[in-house]
Amino acid sequence: MTTGLHPDVIIYVVSDSAGDTGELVVRAAVAQFHPIYADIRRAPFVQDESAVERMVLQAKEHNAIILYTLVIPKLRDVLSKFSLEHSVVAIDLLGSLIGSLELKTNRPSRKEPGLNHVLDEDYFRKVEAVEFAVKYDDMRDTTGIIKAD
Repeated sequence: MTTGLHPDVIIYVVSDSAGDTGELVVRAAVAQFHPIYADIRRAPFVQDESAVERMVLQAKEHNAIILYTLVIPKLRDVLSKFSLEHSVVAIDLLGSLIGSLELKTNRPSRKEPGLNHVLDEDYFRKVEAVEFAVKYDDMRDTTGIIKAD
């Protein structure tokens, strides 16, 4: 997000999920260069080759760096190839680790984006509990005591 300052560096975080992991890593790295201003531009939920190519071309246009957390191998390959063709610095945050884990465990990865953010039954139960607590925490409506488990 640009605050009107001219950035020292622009970094695109390209992900086939939300992009949280990549952005956290970028922020941790940029903190080592304080007080530079980095414009972090997140590109979440990238699902096709044309989106990958657009991101590479935007990065080239802005002389930016790309950090990507793509778990879909074809998208990783396209981004790697296209960034090389256009002389854009692109860092694959997950690819080599996933490959190493596949070799070490002798199992293929699931190749499914967003598994850090799985919304299962347990998650929704927790959300419901928090909403219940917020609704009845002021003791204005005491019927919550009967409904509590």
